[in-house]
Parts: sequence; C-alpha cells; structure tokens
Amino acid sequence: MALSTQRKVIVFANGKCLGHFDLKVYYAVSKAVFLLSMVPLERQVDELLKKNLIEEALLIAKTKFALDVGRDEYASERFLHFVKQRAGFMYFGHNDFSKAENLLIEGEVDPREVIVLFDGLLPSNSKFQSNAATSHLHNIPSVKVLEGAGQISLKEAKKFLIQFLRDIRSTRLATGRKEEIDTALVKLLAETRSSAYLIELITARDKRVSLDECVEALEKNSCFYVLGLLYSYSHEPDKALLVWTRICDGELEDPDFEGLNYVISFLKSFPEKDLVFKYVPWALNKNEALAVTIFTDRPKAEYMDDIFTPEAVLECLKMYSTALMLYLQHLVFVHKSENEDHHTELACLYLDNVLKFKARMSDEFRKARSTLRMFLETSNLYRPPVVLGKIKDTNLQMECAVVYGKMDEHEKALNILAGKLYDTKEAEHYCTVNSKGRSREQRQKLYQCLLAAYLQPSVSYRVDTTEIEPALELLNAHGADFDMVEVLRLLPHDFPVAVIKQFFMHSLRSTVNTSRISRIQHNLARGENLQVSYSFYSERKGPIIINEQTTCLVCNLPFSDAAFVRYPNGIVTHMKCSKNKTICPVTGKWFGANAN
Repeated sequence: MALSTQRKVIVFANGKCLGHFDLKVYYAVSKAVFLLSMVPLERQVDELLKKNLIEEALLIAKTKFALDVGRDEYASERFLHFVKQRAGFMYFGHNDFSKAENLLIEGEVDPREVIVLFDGLLPSNSKFQSNAATSHLHNIPSVKVLEGAGQISLKEAKKFLIQFLRDIRSTRLATGRKEEIDTALVKLLAETRSSAYLIELITARDKRVSLDECVEALEKNSCFYVLGLLYSYSHEPDKALLVWTRICDGELEDPDFEGLNYVISFLKSFPEKDLVFKYVPWALNKNEALAVTIFTDRPKAEYMDDIFTPEAVLECLKMYSTALMLYLQHLVFVHKSENEDHHTELACLYLDNVLKFKARMSDEFRKARSTLRMFLETSNLYRPPVVLGKIKDTNLQMECAVVYGKMDEHEKALNILAGKLYDTKEAEHYCTVNSKGRSREQRQKLYQCLLAAYLQPSVSYRVDTTEIEPALELLNAHGADFDMVEVLRLLPHDFPVAVIKQFFMHSLRSTVNTSRISRIQHNLARGENLQVSYSFYSERKGPIIINEQTTCLVCNLPFSDAAFVRYPNGIVTHMKCSKNKTICPVTGKWFGANAN
C-alpha cells in the first residue's frame, strides 16, 4: 500500500515495441532501446538519502522491514537501524535536534559516535575509533565545522547532546560505554552550569567517570561544590572537605554552595573519628554554637558512641568555652550524665559566663545568672567545694548561699540570705527547697537556723517594733517545722510571748499529733512482733519424725542412732555431716552467728 503511492509515469513517444523479459521491461523507438529494471530497496534508500529525501528513505526502509517478516529479519532490522542512524545524523546536521535524537535512539546508535563529534568530551583513556566514514554513516567532520559553516548552533547542539546522553545512560545503549557517557555528561553540565543535573549525576550510584578529567572540568568551570561532591562519592572525603572549607574561607567562589551549614551537616553523619576531629577546630573558629552540633546531633549509633566518647569530645572542645558549655548541657540534660566532672565543669562554665558580663543590669546577664542559679539548685552531682572556691570571692551572694546549702552548711547560707542580703523571701525559699524529702528533725534544724539568722543582733535593719516581723511570720507560717524548746531558747528573754501565741498553738498541736502517731506506730510494731514470735514458736514446736526410711540429706544414708542435727530451715543431717551449725550444708543458707 505504501509503495503504490510512489508510482511514477514515464512518457515515451514514437514507440515501436514493448517487451517484458526476466523481470525487465524493454521499450524500443526508431533509434534506441530503453531498459527498465527493478532497483534493490537498499540502493533506493541510499539514493534518496543522498538527495536529502529523508522521510521517503525511512518509509522504504520501514516497508522493507515489514516485507521481510518471517525471512531475514535480523539483516533487515540492522538495515533499518542503519538508515535511522544516517537519518538522525542528517537531521543533526540540519539543526533539527528533536528528530535527530528520536532517530538515533531508535536506530540504537553507539552514543560515542555522537560524542566524538564534540571536541574534548571523550575521556583520554577511551579506545573508541569512529567508523562513520568507512560505513558511510555520516560525513560530519565535527560540530565546530558545522557551526563555522552556519549550519547549526553549538549551544543548541550541546543541549541536544546533554538530553540525548541523559536519556540513554540507563538503557542498553550505555552498556560497556558508561564511562565515556558519564564523563562527557559531567564536562557538558559543568560547562553549561546545569547544577541540578550535575549533582544528580555525581550522586548517582551507577555513575562511572574518569575522575581526573572530571576534576579538571569542574575546576575549570568553577563548579567547586560539585567537585567536593565528586571527591566525596569517590571515597576521598578529605579532599571534599578541603574544597568546601576553601569556599567558606572565601578562597573559592561557588554560588551553589550552601556554606558552613553543609560542612557541619556532612561532619555530623561522617563516622571516621580522625577526619571529623581534623576539621572540628576549623568549624569551631567559624561558629562554636553550630560546630558543636557535629557531636550533639550525631546519629545515636552504638559504633559512633564508642568512637566519639565524651572524653574525646571534651578534650577537643576544651579551648572553646561556648561549645564546651553547649556540649556539657547536652551530656547533662539530654543524655542524663551522672558524672560529677561533667556537672562540676558545667557549673563553673555557667559561673564564668555570668562573670564576663560588665553590664550587670542587662537582659543577658540576668538570663545567665538565672541559668546558673537554677543549675546550682537542681543538680546534686557537682562538687560544691570546687564551685564554692570560684564563687565565694564574687558578689554573687545568693548563688554562694545555694552552694553552702549543697554542703549542708545551712547556717552560713541563711546568714548570707537573711543577714547580708536581708532577703526574707529568698531565705524562706531556700528553706522550702532544701527541706524537700528531708526528715522532720532535719526540717526543724533548717528552719531554726533561719530563725536564728533573723534574731541576730547584728542585723542592722531591725530597729523598732518591726524588727520581729520576719521571725513572727516564719514561726506562724511554719510552726510545725520548729522544735518549741529550741525556739524558746533562741528567743530573747524579754520577747513578748503573746505575739507568738499562734505559733504555740500550732506547735503544741503538731507535737501532740506526732506523739500520738509515734505511740500508734509503736503499738502496731509491738503487735506485729508478737505475731511473728508466735509463728516462729509454732514452727519450732512441731515433732521431728525419723524412721527407717528417713535418710540424711547430705550423704543419703539412713540414721543408725538417735543423734541428728536439724537446721532452722528443716534440713536434717547426721552429726558428722553437719560441719557448720550456722550454714546449711544442703542450701548454703547462713542463719546468723546466734543460730541454735
């Protein structure tokens, strides 16, 4: 059907005769004889292509392939592919890259035949030799020649090649040619600054490139971020970090690079200790708060914990106070470290952070001081003498009182709060915090220290009838936490008893209540003791039966006489088998030195 559309009418005038012999047509006129014979389809296709009749040639080639179904299909398919390849190169030369790509892919062209048209794209170690000239595939010397003749645009031609290579790199056309394809792609993408495609290629698991040539191309086109990626994915992380740090330092420029955040992120996930510690000082000099996340945000894998131990990290951070404080906070508050050294060093760093502020009324100072105080109050693992040695010579009296409290030197602490700072609110807050979880006797001792501090004659602010107000408020608010006898001993002889009537009532009520509870507990314990004693007596008064079938539980022999040993747990043995009367020879249980 397709061939019928290609009929051609030839007019012969003055014909004499027409003959048909051996598939040939002879036609005679008065002075000549003409011969019409069938021309092979291959030759027809070739002639059509030479005349740039590409579509007609493709039509005949496809028709031939359809006619050869069931016969020499392999040869016919090879011919069709060859025609498509020739047609593709012809469209390429005509600047019609869309048709060129489709035909070259359908014709299963060796992609290196296309790459070789562009100077410098094939890697130097490639052994490919083009046979285009001998096979009459095309007659294109190079892309530059076509550009010089004004036939194509070099820029558009490179775009075509990029798309063509991206489309075929994961197909069978790339089999055995992956290095040439990927290397050429890297060079093209670097030259055109196609960063997204370039990163996608460099990070692909199946890529194969000539490393040295790709490095040269990336450096030439200032693609330094991707150059670092290439080193990283080529198992050369040290070179990658060197490139990225040079970008951060301003030695190299690449607008596609994310900066310090990217380097930090890379180091967070990198498992090799030596390389991480090599670049951590550089990162710390850039930004301590960000650099410390290399350790604090590290994935919680066991093998990493074994490598990046707290001791190794602290040694690395010791010259960087901000980073050191942030890392210790991570150990103490996130990992719940109970190491005294960690808590002590963090407390000292908090103190140093407070002392560095010259503007004592600034928001930063108040925030730093609040953090210090909260930690001193809540942590029970720092060494108070060490912290006290640093804090007692400062004007941080309130924090000094907290440390004294950790050393159970409550009298000194309360003398500071009530005697030096005259801060009754903080003094009572101190007692409240330090009395939690303590026994009644300990609470009484604590509040009596505060009362004594209030009643010190050296406290200059008590000059009139208001001098006893803090003491009265304390007694009335916490009457149950005082020993009445001690209170009377502390009060001055001329102290008006009537003003502490409410305290006496609360205290007496509390004392009576405590006494009654103690008697109840005593009687309950006595009753329980009687029950246990009776149970013990009942267990021991029962008979011990020994007959002919009874055997010693140590030697398994019967008893031959009436002498035997019975342990409190019921084990019966011969006298000779009982080597220690306080230890059961069967169970090993110890019954105490007074066992009988």
